[in-house]
Amino acid sequence: MVSMRMRRLWEKYGNHMAAGLVILCHIVLIGVLFDFYYDINDDVLIKDIMAGVYTGTPDGHNMQTLYLLGAALSLLYRVFRNVPWFGLFLCLCQFGSLYLVGVRLLSMMRSRTAKAVSLVLLSLLIWSVLLGHLAAVQYTVASGMMGAAAVFLMATTETGLPFKEFLRRNMPAVVLIILAYQIRTEMMLFLLPMAALAGLTGWLWEKPFWHKEHLLRYAAVFGIIALGMFVSRGIDYAAYGSEEWRDFLDFFAYRTEAYDYHLSVMTDDAYAETLQEMGITPAQRRLLANYNFGLSEEIDSGMMRQIAAYAAQQETGPSVGKERISGLLSDYRYRVLHMYRQDGRYGGMAALAYLFLFAAAVCAAVEAIAAYGKTKTVRRDAVSFLAAAFLLCLLRTALWLFLMMRGRMPERILHPLCLAEALLAIGLVWRRLHDLSQGRLKQAAGYAAAALGILVMCAMLPDSLRAVRTDAQVRRQVDGEAAAIDAYCRAHGDCFYFEDVYSTVAFSQEMFSHVDNTAANYDIMGGWACKSPVWRKKLERFQIDSVSDGLLHRDGVYLIQKDGLQDGSTEWLAAYYAEQGIAVEIERIDTIIEKYGVYRVREAQPPRTEGRQTDGADIS
Repeated sequence: MVSMRMRRLWEKYGNHMAAGLVILCHIVLIGVLFDFYYDINDDVLIKDIMAGVYTGTPDGHNMQTLYLLGAALSLLYRVFRNVPWFGLFLCLCQFGSLYLVGVRLLSMMRSRTAKAVSLVLLSLLIWSVLLGHLAAVQYTVASGMMGAAAVFLMATTETGLPFKEFLRRNMPAVVLIILAYQIRTEMMLFLLPMAALAGLTGWLWEKPFWHKEHLLRYAAVFGIIALGMFVSRGIDYAAYGSEEWRDFLDFFAYRTEAYDYHLSVMTDDAYAETLQEMGITPAQRRLLANYNFGLSEEIDSGMMRQIAAYAAQQETGPSVGKERISGLLSDYRYRVLHMYRQDGRYGGMAALAYLFLFAAAVCAAVEAIAAYGKTKTVRRDAVSFLAAAFLLCLLRTALWLFLMMRGRMPERILHPLCLAEALLAIGLVWRRLHDLSQGRLKQAAGYAAAALGILVMCAMLPDSLRAVRTDAQVRRQVDGEAAAIDAYCRAHGDCFYFEDVYSTVAFSQEMFSHVDNTAANYDIMGGWACKSPVWRKKLERFQIDSVSDGLLHRDGVYLIQKDGLQDGSTEWLAAYYAEQGIAVEIERIDTIIEKYGVYRVREAQPPRTEGRQTDGADIS
């Protein structure tokens, strides 16, 4: 009786249990071998705001995720303060996406051998390609991985399902997309055309194509997605609807445009004269260049709007026209032909998927031509596949050209894009194999593709392990310095410390070790949270009206700067006060791990005079 019950459970949930067990083993192995980190300081700051480290109170206004998600996580932090909720959430999103992909792979296979091979391929994908982002987690990449997984789920949903069953089968993809949109809106919007194409490719296989029921099924799925996005954005707009928040969001947008795309305008001396004519003083320009713009209250949304508008006018080269398009196409062609060299293991993964797609397209074209020559009829399945493959190539070209035209292609965007492309291409190849009536041919083609995939990913495995191991060593060193600063500041809890941005911004943080979500008595002088309402709230907690006033007039407010940066001096700070007509004395009062100086800023006292002086006469 027990064995029969277990057999029924395995028949019903076996794919879920097998995929879950494999993913759980990978989680444990990665944690033991490498540990889990927040990838960059942006992820740490998002966590700090929601956990109450930043202001002392958990707050959903983290400015990066949508407010609904931020509020939910901050509520968890309010209930259980020292549980690493954000880290757990991001890991759940990434590994949960892989789990869903694994379940779908197993459901697509019929034999035990095919299922085992699928799990081997998924495992190699994790260790040969995705390992770096799984060990060092970044919220943008987590959003992209969820979007890519949703693309795969939609691309491999069976056709001909009843309406309710079709919605049920696509609901995991719908939840992934809406949640990914909550985590990083821009990333999911960028991948949304891939998800739309995945749905369209399924529709191409429906018979008959123009049946009203088929249209309603796909419209319902994307209607739910659109509704989820609309509600999420509406709540976010209301949460950031105050005048203070709207002004900061304007500042945030202009600052992002200037720093991400036109940094040279603030750093190159060639623009100094023009900026000064715009009312930006040399000291303020220096603060913009070294990211310490929080020191100056005059650097506000109006000034950043001026800088962004001026910077946009300084674009070199043609923005449109034949020369611009020709250059982009030439660069794109080179990138396509050198995918592995340009985009590393992610490019290699995408190149392999497109190789399978190309081989399947050639076979489909030959089959369609041969069938037409015999019967004068078009093979619908072959034409559907060729149309889907063509649309995928067209869409990926448009997305890549958009990124190249913007001139900014960070890995956190490129890697999820490559993953989404690869998974969608594999989904199309699976549909093509599914159409084949010859069982032996289908089986041989599937195992040949799997064998090639295993060989390629095994070849990439050593490089992946080496890269993550090296990255972990660097993180331990850098994060050790950040931990030393944190310990020093917390040991002097009655003081507050402003940090030079470049001195302390390169750190990350372990997700699950030494969790301390109590309020921190330090902050950097710039960054994307600077000048926001939560930043003001943090300063108010320590009774600081402004950075410049706090450093100059408040006892126990100090500057931390790394030795060797800012030309090894604090002259940039003295220059700012000098422009305000204030002469200052900057004294180094302490040292942190022999690398960071702690500085006190005070008004310079006028020189004391001995005896009587009249009219500046020379007394000798």
